[in-house]
Amino acid sequence: MNVNIDEEENIRDLVLKNFEALWFEANTSSKLKESVLQIVDVISLRQVSIFELNEHWLVGILKKTLAKEGTREKHIKSMKMMTLKLLGHMAEIDQTNSDGEGRYNLTQCMLAVNLFCIAEPELVSNQLTNLLTYVNENYLKRDPPKSTMIFYVTSIVDMVWLFLLLTH
Repeated sequence: MNVNIDEEENIRDLVLKNFEALWFEANTSSKLKESVLQIVDVISLRQVSIFELNEHWLVGILKKTLAKEGTREKHIKSMKMMTLKLLGHMAEIDQTNSDGEGRYNLTQCMLAVNLFCIAEPELVSNQLTNLLTYVNENYLKRDPPKSTMIFYVTSIVDMVWLFLLLTH
């Protein structure tokens, strides 16, 4: 029984190392954008219930990556840049009025931002103004209210507000 547990743990460590190398070790702007868009594509493959968000596999990977001793600041910086790239990508989608699939779907992109925020609210704490554009009056008049999008934005604002309250 112990052998299976050790084997499973080794596999998890290997998967985590691969995800880190693919998604969080990118050192150029274009690689970071491609990494974050790959994340959106992967999480778009399966419908996610709002009740499953805290246990989502991406949240687990992000938390484990950030918990690694000696690399937290480097990964915080990389993940903050990823969220910034994702929000920039969302602005591009918004300008084209597209609501496609995967990386071209605003709600799926906001889900990714939400998952990053669940893992570490600090990652989006400087982006509240950008996020609030998706629940302002002009946006809601232009596009019919999307309850999922509104849920994600208000959830992010709530997590960031609590983070700021506790750290300042």
